[in-house]
Amino acid sequence: MQKQASLHHHLSSREESTLSQAIKNVSFELNHKEYGLPQSVLINPIDIQFHPSEYGILDHYSVVKEIYRVQLSPTIITLTTHNETNLRVIRKTIMKDKLVSETQHAYARRECTIHSQLKHENIVELYDYTESEKEFVLLMEYCNDANYFYDKIEERLTPIMNQQKLQSFACDILQGLDYCHGQGVIHSDMKLQNALLERPDQEEAEAGELPIVKLCDFGLSHIMTQEYGGSKSMMVERCGTGGYIAPEVGSKNSIIGPEIDMWAFGVMLYEMCTAYKPTKLTNYRYGSGPIPFRDRDWRKHNKQIKDLIVQCLEMDPAKRIQSDEALQHPWFSEEVA
Repeated sequence: MQKQASLHHHLSSREESTLSQAIKNVSFELNHKEYGLPQSVLINPIDIQFHPSEYGILDHYSVVKEIYRVQLSPTIITLTTHNETNLRVIRKTIMKDKLVSETQHAYARRECTIHSQLKHENIVELYDYTESEKEFVLLMEYCNDANYFYDKIEERLTPIMNQQKLQSFACDILQGLDYCHGQGVIHSDMKLQNALLERPDQEEAEAGELPIVKLCDFGLSHIMTQEYGGSKSMMVERCGTGGYIAPEVGSKNSIIGPEIDMWAFGVMLYEMCTAYKPTKLTNYRYGSGPIPFRDRDWRKHNKQIKDLIVQCLEMDPAKRIQSDEALQHPWFSEEVA
């Protein structure tokens, strides 16, 4: 498989200090007892400042078009260009007046802080972020086919049958997750909409370069803390997206680990292969037991990919495959046309 070399190089990068250790050095101004939130949720507002970079301040960007705005949502997504370089940049604005609780404010601040410290090929880069009295603003990397998975699978209900593409996409997602987990970060909202595609230009594609999948949206992410053994965190309120939430996540105060991301990844891979989530299966109650595989939808897929999905969708999180283990799964070593 073409991406396997970079995969093994990535697995040797665990010498980096974890993000959770770095977060411990932050002084927390918010009183976590007052809001009933663990320190893993709260980031000091004074740490959210403008961070100068080569891409400049907000005034240096021109709006191309608005991509997303929903009346009740605090989030606005806009495509912009940097005036001097013509670089396309995504601007994510979070309106404070639509954040209904201090918990949501804490999540917005935490998104800025966590995302800014994650630097990896398979994670959308955060160029800059700032906070004003009215809003949080994040300036992020633009992906030229960002809606590929949503459009193909959820809108057109078309599964991905090309095994090389499936291997490549799954490898990219796992590498991004493995990096996050190595840095002490649990994404907590993995889904197809949060996996964006960057296609190579024509010359690169003709040379055999494959598209790259990049993870985005760390608005619900959690930090693993020593408070919960160094590999877990507290999810105060149930969060995530229906159909991707691991069965061990309760309504509130759930102790979670990277296993919830691996469950969601298993659902994503299942959905790539079939164009539907397991929640769409009749006579199956989601989270009640092992997820069924309808033979007519799987007979054309490699048996190894099914085995990987089964290990991701293990009901017991202690037995669920981890990201580094998944990257070593035999499916990735198989040569496909």
